[in-house]
Amino acid sequence: MLGETSVNFRLSDIVSPDRASEIVTSLRRRCTAPALAIYCFELVDPSGYPELRASYARKPASCDSTGQKLSYSRLHEDAYPGAIYVGSSKSVVSRFSQHLGLTGGSGTSAMRLKQWAAQHPFEIRTMVWFFAPDLDPQTLLLLEQALWDYKRPLLGKRSGH
Repeated sequence: MLGETSVNFRLSDIVSPDRASEIVTSLRRRCTAPALAIYCFELVDPSGYPELRASYARKPASCDSTGQKLSYSRLHEDAYPGAIYVGSSKSVVSRFSQHLGLTGGSGTSAMRLKQWAAQHPFEIRTMVWFFAPDLDPQTLLLLEQALWDYKRPLLGKRSGH
């Protein structure tokens, strides 16, 4: 492991283009070298978890501006309150932006928090762990799976399945 960082933000902040840009920039500043990353989005206060789950059930099916059908991360019934998503990426800043719902085409599967969760004032912590770019892909997969099994997030899928 090369290092770790975290980015905290309020879901309601991603509605503002300026504030959303600041959130993404805060992570970009911490990604100073090429690296693979494993990340986890979670609620700072898990008491908002039932409300967040209910909001996901009411997510819009299509993009407001284009009308295209949106592809979302899948919901898990046996999720553990607190964790929202666990994933990995070669380009964590880009993927982070997709999960916020700021970028990514309609076919890109992501949480898209802006589309269904931005009305909530809940604080989110995104933890990111950085690994050498030449790390064996199987090792990265196993590390991500272990974190996913431990956190049991609300959304996404266990890598490799």
